[in-house]
Amino acid sequence: MRAMVDAKAFSEALNHVSKVIRKSSIPVLEGVLIRFENGRCTLTGTDFTTWLTVSLPSQGDDFSFVLHKPSAAVKACQYFNDELAIETHETRSESPKAVFSCGRRSGEFDILPAKDYPERPEQKEGVSFTADAAVLLKRIDRVKYAVREPAGSSYRADQTYVQFSGNDVFCVDGWRAVCDTAPALRFPKPFLTWGDSLSFLKLKERFVKTIKSFQITSTTISGFKCYQEPTELAFGNLTVITGGNGQGKTSVADAIAFAVMGLPFFGERGLDRLHNEANPECP
Repeated sequence: MRAMVDAKAFSEALNHVSKVIRKSSIPVLEGVLIRFENGRCTLTGTDFTTWLTVSLPSQGDDFSFVLHKPSAAVKACQYFNDELAIETHETRSESPKAVFSCGRRSGEFDILPAKDYPERPEQKEGVSFTADAAVLLKRIDRVKYAVREPAGSSYRADQTYVQFSGNDVFCVDGWRAVCDTAPALRFPKPFLTWGDSLSFLKLKERFVKTIKSFQITSTTISGFKCYQEPTELAFGNLTVITGGNGQGKTSVADAIAFAVMGLPFFGERGLDRLHNEANPECP
């Protein structure tokens, strides 16, 4: 079985996913699950409290394996450039290998059967939200010094976790209460998370490229503020919208801002008045 991936992207993904792995007496738990399927290469690592998955484009066969103790492969991948070929061969050997090759460079690494890797728990449908990982991480860094390290079985979860509620990120360890408030992001439901797992937000920051600029060429507004029926608007390099009071000029700006950022043009003001109730088919 053989597949191709971008060497640099694979190297970064393997390096990041490997960081979630912990020492274990069970060999497969010290590995990274690598799966090639439908033109995607997916790398998964877990310590059972955090599941970290990175996906990137690939070409070739569909197959999967567990890369055992991937630290050696992480070091080797730093020297690979351009296209990386990953191959496995069916063998009865007790120590099967995966071959990573890029040009004249190549390496063999121990692998384990993918069927032995634990399945990720199914996530129940619930509340979700989007946030800028870098901004959220900075807020967490301001308060996490008040997180108490777990000690024995008597510790309380609310004293060892970072908590999120409303516009607040906060920690309480029994002696200190530290809170960071930002009106730009409101958590739709209170929750708390183990502090170590939040450090992986740094990986998300690395993988997401910042959009420095973009141009909106058109938009369709329906069931939004004063726009009951679908209204199409086209924009040029410079577009001027004129009209009397209450004719929908600000609503156009609100619609664009809400589509891009999830908030009206002037922030959370009037957030509960965006839906035109006369058009119930529009959520």
